[in-house]
Amino acid sequence: MRLLDGKSGKPISHIWITLAVPKGDKNANRWFDKTNSKGIVSFPLTEPIPESVWPLFGVDAELCFYETFSTEDILEIGVVAENKCKGPRFSYTAGPKPGELVVFARRVSAWERMKREL
Repeated sequence: MRLLDGKSGKPISHIWITLAVPKGDKNANRWFDKTNSKGIVSFPLTEPIPESVWPLFGVDAELCFYETFSTEDILEIGVVAENKCKGPRFSYTAGPKPGELVVFARRVSAWERMKREL
């Protein structure tokens, strides 16, 4: 998975991501890891592979997409999520690569995290 800033297109590093499986999927599982300096995180899916997944972020980022993703599509052709960040948006022009999911987010400021807690 590649995590990019929805406005600039730059990688978002050191963000905890949970790769979740929709409730009711017989292959329900969750994987956790942190993006590296290039905004990349790998999740070694185990058999049986779930039908779909969706990424969830920790408190440091806000996602800019609202969908689940077919694992078959990710593995066979790669998937680029639609960038739905507010304001000016980065347009990802590189094609997806098999096994890659490209998603968009924006980093949340310390002030925004504090406001969420109130």
